[in-house]
Amino acid sequence: MLQVKPKYRFRVLANNFGPINPQQQLDLTRQVATVTRPSITQEPVWVDAYNSKMHYLGKHTWNPITLVVRDDITNAVTSLVSYQLQKQLNHYEQTGFAAGVNYKFTLLIQTMDGSNTGVLDEWYLEGCSVSEAQYGDLDSAASDPTLITMTIPYDNATLSNGTIEEGIGSGNSVMPDPASPSNTGVTLGS
Repeated sequence: MLQVKPKYRFRVLANNFGPINPQQQLDLTRQVATVTRPSITQEPVWVDAYNSKMHYLGKHTWNPITLVVRDDITNAVTSLVSYQLQKQLNHYEQTGFAAGVNYKFTLLIQTMDGSNTGVLDEWYLEGCSVSEAQYGDLDSAASDPTLITMTIPYDNATLSNGTIEEGIGSGNSVMPDPASPSNTGVTLGS
């Protein structure tokens, strides 16, 4: 039996989330409690024929992920989330940007191998925004950390193999390239 990927060996890296400050974005990474990985829904379009039905695949939808972070006593994560929400829509002045590039961010969800640098796989999410942020509840009878739960829709997701050094765009995609003449699909086992 091959070693499985433990759920707890992961990290989430954000780019352009909140202010443009790498150190502040690292604060978000350090406080991630849970994250859901991408999922896709492919819409079947049914075509009626004389005595049967057939379908073809229509438009797809990348389903939003849920990112849960721990709130810390410095308010670093709360400030980042609030800054991102304010960047998406200025709630005080009721103004927004003309283009998504001004407020959207990217996420990298990496499954780690247990070392400091080994990445088994990574999801690269583009065109992310926060559609819902729940700042959690307080409870005098509980010892649990305060959590912030975010619902994050995104425009596209790419799954890749490999290490951080190889990363996205290195030709290391888990998905087979349909344009490649040598493509025979993904081989499982030996």
